[in-house]
Amino acid sequence: MLKELLKAPGALVLALLVHVVLVALLVFGLEHKPKPPALGGSEQIIQARVLDESKLLEQKRRQAEQQRQADIKRRQEEEARRKKAAEEADKQRRAAEQRAKEQAQARRQAEQQKKKRIEEQKRREAEQQRLAELEAKRKIEQKRRRAAEAKRKAEEEAKRKAAAAAQRKAEEARKKAEQEARRKAAEERQRRELERQLQEQLAAEQARMERERQRELAALRDQYERTIGQKIDRNWNRPINSDIKCRVLVTQAPGGHVINVDVERCNPADPAVVRSVENAVLKASPLPPPPDPALFEREIIVNVNYPPRS
Repeated sequence: MLKELLKAPGALVLALLVHVVLVALLVFGLEHKPKPPALGGSEQIIQARVLDESKLLEQKRRQAEQQRQADIKRRQEEEARRKKAAEEADKQRRAAEQRAKEQAQARRQAEQQKKKRIEEQKRREAEQQRLAELEAKRKIEQKRRRAAEAKRKAEEEAKRKAAAAAQRKAEEARKKAEQEARRKAAEERQRRELERQLQEQLAAEQARMERERQRELAALRDQYERTIGQKIDRNWNRPINSDIKCRVLVTQAPGGHVINVDVERCNPADPAVVRSVENAVLKASPLPPPPDPALFEREIIVNVNYPPRS
């Protein structure tokens, strides 16, 4: 109810005035309370005062209710007016939108018609242009065919003359080629003969050089074997002083380092002699390098003899 009174300022003022009057009456009644009359008269006065206050309160309540109903009616009327105004505004808005749509539709139709007219005009112009281009192409093609026919005849005549000239040149070239072929064949035979003679000379020279090389390697190999034998002999602690002949397979690495010693046969076949030969070869490591790198072999046969061969 307080919210309703706040919405209606007139009702609020009236209610405040009623409460102020009521409070003033109560205060005045308390301050000027008459002395109690005789026993029967005071009861009637109190009862009359209570009845007056009840009527006053009831009257205030009815006035407040009337004011509340009036406020409700006023708000309802205002709401109805606002609703009607909103509906009218919405109606006008829809009408305006409809008019705008109709105007837009009319503009689109006008633009489409204009576009259609322009396209039709362009189509007619394009068709005229196409027909004009076709006519121009036809004339150009006619000229081209005539020129091509004239060119073909000229080319055929030129080809006929060229063929005749080519035939003459071909005959001349054939004769010249036959002469050239005979000349080249003679030169080729001469070249092959010279090459054969040169190959024979080179082969003979290579054979001579190979024989000379083998003689040199044989001499160097003998020198290499003697050098190895001498180093082994220097490291050989012989167990006996009698004749000893041993054939030893020595495996060496680059640089002459001895990897393995295998005494294949030994005379006498005395274990002590065999061990002495093995130890001598191992002590001789690294073996002397060969005087020619071509003489190096991973596995070499060394003959260990006593007395040493000359």
